Amino acid sequence: MENWDNVKIQPDKQTLIRYAAERILRIASATLEVNDTFSIALSGGSTPYPVYEHIATKFADILDWQRVHIWWGDERSVPIDHAENNYHNTKKVLFDPLNIPETNIHRIHGEDDPHEAAKAYEQEIREFFAEDEQLFDLNLLGMGEDGHTASLFPKTDALNEDEKLFVAHHVTAKGDMWRITQTFPTIYKSSNIMFLISGTGKADAFYEVMQGADNPTVYPAQTVARSQHPHIVWVVDEAAAAKLK
Repeated sequence: MENWDNVKIQPDKQTLIRYAAERILRIASATLEVNDTFSIALSGGSTPYPVYEHIATKFADILDWQRVHIWWGDERSVPIDHAENNYHNTKKVLFDPLNIPETNIHRIHGEDDPHEAAKAYEQEIREFFAEDEQLFDLNLLGMGEDGHTASLFPKTDALNEDEKLFVAHHVTAKGDMWRITQTFPTIYKSSNIMFLISGTGKADAFYEVMQGADNPTVYPAQTVARSQHPHIVWVVDEAAAAKLK
């Protein structure tokens, strides 16, 4: 296998969870040493939630959570109490246990008209970060078995957006619903990017993203992988990395 310093292969999912949680805390602590706040864009999906739970269980007293601002990389157009609402699911395992101030949690309003929700979220981001060239201190991303990341799905128009920070689009895959998602320009404006990828079902797509032919419309995460961003880390377990050469 090629030697990539930014691919951190863990032996199993439990080790990945611990490693990812510790790395997030290191980035947050280092940021808070020099800045007043730390802003992180969270990802939904099955892989990150155990990481959030680990952080809440093991690191509640390590960080000043009153200085942490929570953002989202994407959201489904569903009510706030819906089982697939990212905010709803993360609130139970992370926000409530850590008593993060509600004013520090910047959720996407998936219950609203998706286009209006995307527009409003972009406005909130621009107002919060003002003239800063960088947005999130850390952008946490996942990758689906089809190579999508955030809600940037294969062969969708959102892949070509180069001005807006957030867009709404209807995605037939994974539930056939409207989604609000960050765009590639938003991802690139993040100081740090961390992917969390676990499981044998991701192995084929991860190989294509890292070593396959250029095909970013089919494997959207490939766009990020082959960008010039200087601070991208891929935290993967051996099952997901099994096809790498």
